[in-house]
Amino acid sequence: MKFFKTPFPQEILMTPLEVIFKKFEKKVEVKEILSTTNWYKAIRCRTGDKEFGIVFSRTCELAGDCLLFLKEAGVRKVLFAGFAGSINPEIKPGEVCTLYQWAGGKSFSHFFKKDIARKIKKEKIRTFFNSVQNFKKAKVYTIPSLFFEEKLVRIFKEKDFDLLDMETAHVVRAAQNINLKFLYLVTDINPVRCLLSNGVNSLFEKIKFEKIIEPCLKLV
Repeated sequence: MKFFKTPFPQEILMTPLEVIFKKFEKKVEVKEILSTTNWYKAIRCRTGDKEFGIVFSRTCELAGDCLLFLKEAGVRKVLFAGFAGSINPEIKPGEVCTLYQWAGGKSFSHFFKKDIARKIKKEKIRTFFNSVQNFKKAKVYTIPSLFFEEKLVRIFKEKDFDLLDMETAHVVRAAQNINLKFLYLVTDINPVRCLLSNGVNSLFEKIKFEKIIEPCLKLV
């Protein structure tokens, strides 16, 4: 199965959040639609004399799966524009961070184990050696569930994680042999309660997306 037209740009911006994809789309000159289905979205675009791709990868493990198809299509350089909830009081919603350490990426079923807290505490922390300069570096844990994110937040704080997301570990593992960098737009740690009480717009209404849009377009 092929989700993307070829030849595909070797350099891309990739995001799991459709609202970020749409904001990128408004900032560039769109040259071609590269997605062949509605499952993922991809465009070939231009800013100035620079041509590249922008991809909406969807969230969680799908982001890693999307990257595998993109590598098959010829992608060799990825700037991942993600979003993550902060559990570090020194990192506020609206800030932009880059990756320097990560862990997680376990399955949803894994988190039903009775000794899950002990397993998280013993988990290996991996260093990411391609941080973006001039951005605050973050230690990120990838979790498969917003429900368990709330239930286990104390454990993640004890292990000194800064941010929780649902994509990083999957994207890192899928990105072998290509150039990968991360920027994260920091959001509220409690998106579920926010969504249920106020609707989807309330989760992001106070976030200034330009804080991640402009740096990404300069870096690509």
